[in-house]
Amino acid sequence: MKKTIYSLLLLAVVLISSVPARSGQERLRVAVNSFDNLNNDKKYAHLSAGFSEALTQGLFQIKNILVVERQGLDRIMREHELAQAGAIDEKSAVKTGRLMGANYLVMGKYQIAGGNVRVFCRLVNVETGAVSRDHSFQVTGSLDGIFTVQDELVKRITASFGISPGTDERRRVETVNRELSLTKDEFKLYLQARKEFYLATPDSYQRAIILYAKALGINGKFALAWAGLATANLYKGYERSWNGQSYDEEYFKALAAARQAIRFAPDLSETNCAMALVHAYWLPRPKRKEAEEWARKALAINENNAEAYFAISKARGGDLEYLKKTIEKDPQYILAYNWLGLVYQKMNMIDKAIEMHRTSIRLNPKWALEYANLAYCLFLQKKYPEAMENINRALQLKPDLKPAHVIKGMIVKASGGR
Repeated sequence: MKKTIYSLLLLAVVLISSVPARSGQERLRVAVNSFDNLNNDKKYAHLSAGFSEALTQGLFQIKNILVVERQGLDRIMREHELAQAGAIDEKSAVKTGRLMGANYLVMGKYQIAGGNVRVFCRLVNVETGAVSRDHSFQVTGSLDGIFTVQDELVKRITASFGISPGTDERRRVETVNRELSLTKDEFKLYLQARKEFYLATPDSYQRAIILYAKALGINGKFALAWAGLATANLYKGYERSWNGQSYDEEYFKALAAARQAIRFAPDLSETNCAMALVHAYWLPRPKRKEAEEWARKALAINENNAEAYFAISKARGGDLEYLKKTIEKDPQYILAYNWLGLVYQKMNMIDKAIEMHRTSIRLNPKWALEYANLAYCLFLQKKYPEAMENINRALQLKPDLKPAHVIKGMIVKASGGR
């Protein structure tokens, strides 16, 4: 599975095929903010991000709700300095929600007392900043059975929006909430792994792999952790492949993990999507038929799964229509912008390619490969100083990135060393 440096460069800048191409009923787009810890007790501090992650995953199972992924919300808050303690109120929620393209922002607080947890939840209308009486409620339950509190929160939120989940949706919510029971040690590790995975660098993928493995060491039937382990191995290997390194080991670990995810939770969109991605990234070329079959299973369960649309696009070599569907479902999906940039580059639409690569970099400023892709596009436009600036940034982030060295040589030669 090794590639030469030249085939890597060719893959990075040329060999992307595309098939030329928001319909359907508009749905709620909801973001879930981290919850405030009223106790200020470090023992329960993880529940702040924990409630956000669990509710995000729970609401994701409801087909009439589009859920903003946590990494996108966290990025917006960091960029606009909204992450400080106490900074998020109804006024700043309006700003945050609008930046995310959300209709509502779920906000909450929790209090621990006598082995029980009380959760105060409110749904902020992003357009007005208002919280109606129907959109403010509290749920109380025991810490030992906290998954029932999570179930009830999802029920109250969906009811507030006038949505009645079907039997399959309710069952999947219960499955996810039992997997993501907030007080269990494996959930704490899973939460840390997700945070590392969202950083989207080779090192953070490796840290995520270690954390997922630790979580699975506690609970070997943790399907969402298996799915996370599959994608973390897959993307770590993908980064290695760009550098001419074999990623046989990461790939087969990803395949094994995805199979375990399906084994323990065959009816979750996330587990089917993990299997779709494995086949979409299959080397030496994607297994298109198998990737699309798994992706369509994921979409049959939840048609809002952006990653499933991306898997189909990837399996097809960069299908333009499915890349656009990916972004429609999740405007923060970084890889979709990366691939759109490559597709537009293949179509000789360099301005649009540059726009996509810049968007990808804005979403992940530490992705060395995207600076290299952007530098190559600027090189094609003979904007050599700006191209050199971006290629140097790529090499600053990852000094051993072989395609970046090749592109830098091209820039130096074309510009006469300027």
